[in-house]
Amino acid sequence: MMSSSSSLFASMVLILVLAGIAFSARDMKEPEIINYTHPISKPCSVEFSSVDYSPITNVCKAPEYNEKQCCDAFKALACKYGTHVNDYSTICPIEFVSYLNLAGSYPMGVFVGRCNEGGDHRLCA
Repeated sequence: MMSSSSSLFASMVLILVLAGIAFSARDMKEPEIINYTHPISKPCSVEFSSVDYSPITNVCKAPEYNEKQCCDAFKALACKYGTHVNDYSTICPIEFVSYLNLAGSYPMGVFVGRCNEGGDHRLCA
């Protein structure tokens, strides 16, 4: 069970991550707004804090954040954890993107809204 501070943090991250905070970078389109309606009811069974994000951070660099390079690297890593990062009934998608953003010092919006696909906005399609 998550503590109230963890729950508050998760809620705040959810709002920021899945709302597709607008971020302008050269050569990138504005992220779309994602309407998130699924309740988060389960913790994540993957420890995303210990994942090696270097396959993404080595190719997705500021200031360009080349969309093709960033999204190709993002999808390759996200799809290794496909079932987890696409399960919006857990905190897994939020943790994956949050730890990635920390690992690469990425501003919000570099991946979410640009790299996810489909009507259900899966991180791995």
